[in-house]
Amino acid sequence: MTAKGQVTIPVTVRFALGIAPGDEVVFAIEDGRGVFRRAGGVLARAGTLALPSRADAPALERLLATGDDAFADRIRAAASGGERLALPDAVVLDLLARALAAGLDPREVADCLRDVAADRAFRLDHARAVRAAIDAAGDGGDPLAAYADARL
Repeated sequence: MTAKGQVTIPVTVRFALGIAPGDEVVFAIEDGRGVFRRAGGVLARAGTLALPSRADAPALERLLATGDDAFADRIRAAASGGERLALPDAVVLDLLARALAAGLDPREVADCLRDVAADRAFRLDHARAVRAAIDAAGDGGDPLAAYADARL
């Protein structure tokens, strides 16, 4: 690793994971080990969270739970125009809490939300803190405590 925290991914690993220049990767901590994978992006996760729909759900929750064509179009437009949509931390944290309360697998929820956090179409308020909360949830920890600790 360089002094800036950059790493070179060996060619055999890039081929095995299907990673090419410009692709997003997601780094995570699972069972005390650092792992990474190719990010699927938020649009690849549309309709994959088995949450009951609710009328007042934020657009991100609708997209991930049942699909939301209008929001998907906004994401595509932002990505093609180099724009980043504001995604408040509270939306991600609330979605994380709802998914865990609904009994969804914490690791699957964490993988999904890591793809959201890594997507270039979004701008999080405190990206490092949100990622800490997601990682904590995936490991069975307290996401809000991890978020608060990372904000200090």
